[in-house]
Amino acid sequence: MKTFFYIVVTIFLLLPKFGFTQSKINVGIGGGYLVSQNSSDKLQYWNDGYSINLFIEYLLKENISVSFNSSFQNHFFDESLLQLAVPDVLGYRYSIAGEDSRTYDLSIKARLYLSSSFIRPLISLGTGVLAIEQGNIVESTWMEGNEDSKNTFSLRGSNNNYFIGQFNAGTGIEINFSNNFVMLIEGNLVSSFSNGLVYFPITTSIKFGL
Repeated sequence: MKTFFYIVVTIFLLLPKFGFTQSKINVGIGGGYLVSQNSSDKLQYWNDGYSINLFIEYLLKENISVSFNSSFQNHFFDESLLQLAVPDVLGYRYSIAGEDSRTYDLSIKARLYLSSSFIRPLISLGTGVLAIEQGNIVESTWMEGNEDSKNTFSLRGSNNNYFIGQFNAGTGIEINFSNNFVMLIEGNLVSSFSNGLVYFPITTSIKFGL
């Protein structure tokens, strides 16, 4: 066990001494998990989710790149976030049916790589636009024994579309398996410019050099 430990430590000490060149142009695809703060009326009834990402990156210098990014993001509906005023009436019944919300991201991002070794820490900063499609949340109410006369309506704050500006800041690491095959693990903070929207995509992507 000690021998294995010494080997691992030696490898990590030696890695910074070896440089890894990259292709000037890379295409990346990946996905990950969204951590939501429910901090805006645009997504107040939706919680965590997942994303699917596609980007193309151009290396300006050895440790600086710019990328054009697109992303599909699905936010899960969370009924526990609803605050409904339910009449205290004997026999009053209600049900909730909610859809997930979707966001579509188009952005430009700059990355600064902090080393040229096999494992490269990085920081990033970007800006772009978000198209938000809120899921529809439908409430149905009725009196017990009279289920055929349900009153059904969409809740306020659902079933709307928005187009807003966003900025993002992130950090992560790249693992260079070869010049044309790289793994990128990155966490970002995404926020809007005006209405308090905040969530945190954590993604893993594979980059291929062209």
